[in-house]
Amino acid sequence: MSAEQATKVSYADPGEAAAAFQRSRTCTLSVADLVSQLRKAIEASGLWVLQEIDPQSLLHRGGYAIGAARQILFFHPRLMARVLAADPAALLEAPLKFAILELPGGAVTVRWIDPAAAFARYDRQALADLGQELAETCTEIVMAAIGPNTTAAVSPSATHPSPGAGRQTARMGSQPLKDECPGATTAMARLVSALGEEPIFRPGDHIRVLTRSPVGHYRVPTSLRGRTGWVEAVIEPPAIDNDQEAYGRNAGSKLHYYRIAIPMAEIWPNYVGSPRDGLRIEVFETWLEKI
Repeated sequence: MSAEQATKVSYADPGEAAAAFQRSRTCTLSVADLVSQLRKAIEASGLWVLQEIDPQSLLHRGGYAIGAARQILFFHPRLMARVLAADPAALLEAPLKFAILELPGGAVTVRWIDPAAAFARYDRQALADLGQELAETCTEIVMAAIGPNTTAAVSPSATHPSPGAGRQTARMGSQPLKDECPGATTAMARLVSALGEEPIFRPGDHIRVLTRSPVGHYRVPTSLRGRTGWVEAVIEPPAIDNDQEAYGRNAGSKLHYYRIAIPMAEIWPNYVGSPRDGLRIEVFETWLEKI
């Protein structure tokens, strides 16, 4: 069937309900370029690309016309073994999948099911842990693939607790930092939070460290101020700003710390290591802005 004979499919706007269990990024890359970068990032993270599906070609065979689209299925035997050991019923959640779609305006979006939300439904600690790990891994893969070409995001609602504050250098696609926390329950999701209890940033958000020069000692390194990266995890529970604690002010409003990832090339423009190298640091909410 020729393109002229095919029925053109009009896209509806994404429903708001999807934000509760899906994540997405929109970028300026072409579908072909994004697929290529995603495949590389998946493999660099230690996972296997299992299959690539071309919905555009399949719909064309059925008499319909859509823009460029791809689906990438990926996983790893070690993850499958963990799923089966925890609950064979969760086999339905594997493999993971990225859906890439060219929008009518020309932008390209990648969308995926949030593993944290998917695995938390089984009420098994081992699956909740795995879901949190995979949620971080998926975000790392997408951000490594898109790089600076991102234009917008639908941010995750899952949190990734990790007490304390510190920083460490790691590969952007390396084994995710593991946090010991089950997924949020439906009952908890219905609670109304007080001011400051809900984080204003979510994993996957593109952020900038503020450029500030306050008087006195502050813990955000000067070399990181003004640098951009993304949120990897929300640190729970909310806490007092440790900059204020250093001056003996141990009471007052509590906000969140966030584990952020900043590419080494963003910190040092002449960095000659791998483009996947990056620095992780936990930063208080008042030092960050969303971009």
